[in-house]
Amino acid sequence: MSNDKLYNLSNLYNMIGEDKDVIIEFVQLFVDTSVQTLAEMQNALSENDFINVGSLAHKLKSSIDLMGIECLKSDIRTIERFGKEKINTNELPGLIDRLSSVIKQVHVQMNEDFNLS
Repeated sequence: MSNDKLYNLSNLYNMIGEDKDVIIEFVQLFVDTSVQTLAEMQNALSENDFINVGSLAHKLKSSIDLMGIECLKSDIRTIERFGKEKINTNELPGLIDRLSSVIKQVHVQMNEDFNLS
């Protein structure tokens, strides 16, 4: 597996400066909330609650942008739009699986980089 980082915290550093403790708090908050949001999204999908899938994608979108997870910027917006508009719902499982897989990899990288609890 490549050592390339799936995330880039330059936006976060630009927003709050170089305080490592605050950076770690933001990273930990992202890990914790994204796990919960992904679980809620999978549950909403299993119940064909596409509007909620779109709302949860919207909730996750700003975090993905802030954490600089470029490879998901398009996917998260697609999930949000498909869910809210109830279109192409057959594509949502694959998109959400990819979202979940990449975020899990990001969590591993962040844990290695910041020794999260």
